[in-house]
Amino acid sequence: MKKTTTSFAGDLSPPYSHFNFCNPIIRIYMKKKIIALIVLNNLLITAATGQITKKNWLVGGNASFVSNKTKYLTVGQSKMTYLRISPNIGYFLADKFAGGLKVNIISNNYVLNNNSTSSTSYAIGPFARYYFLSKEKLINLLLEGNYGYVISKPGNQNYSSFSFFAGPVIFFNSSVGLEFLTGFSTTKSSETNSNNSILINIGLQVHLERDE
Repeated sequence: MKKTTTSFAGDLSPPYSHFNFCNPIIRIYMKKKIIALIVLNNLLITAATGQITKKNWLVGGNASFVSNKTKYLTVGQSKMTYLRISPNIGYFLADKFAGGLKVNIISNNYVLNNNSTSSTSYAIGPFARYYFLSKEKLINLLLEGNYGYVISKPGNQNYSSFSFFAGPVIFFNSSVGLEFLTGFSTTKSSETNSNNSILINIGLQVHLERDE
């Protein structure tokens, strides 16, 4: 009896076996893809390098906004709005460590049954920040602390404030970083009790590299 042999080699081969890597078109495509990955990797490394190195300048600021409505059973409805803008200028004393001067401009508005009360505070003081990851990282983590001498109007009240913030910063290129910080702020004076706040800030910092 004559035996019949059937080969299934063509059916069981993996999908990529149908492609001929010696084909010039495929070789050109793969070469372009590899070059694109190398260029992208170099761009990402270059974007972060030199941002947080010694003797560079740091100019920018951050802001936070809070709006809150409360309904009371007896006195009606209240609304509170809080806006804080904090420009700063700093200098990198060492790699990943910068210190400088920060100004806080704080606006508060409180409304209860169409009766409005507003106040504006100005604070100035030193700050220091430290970046935890290496200077080549595109995304870094920072911790910042600052002290402020506050003047509040109306009333011309003077008091002190202390703030600490932490969070990630994303570097777009060798000059600009976008920050998302969460922090704790406390104020205290001889005339009033302490006031503690949890803040979420969005900031933008411009890094000015030193001339060689």
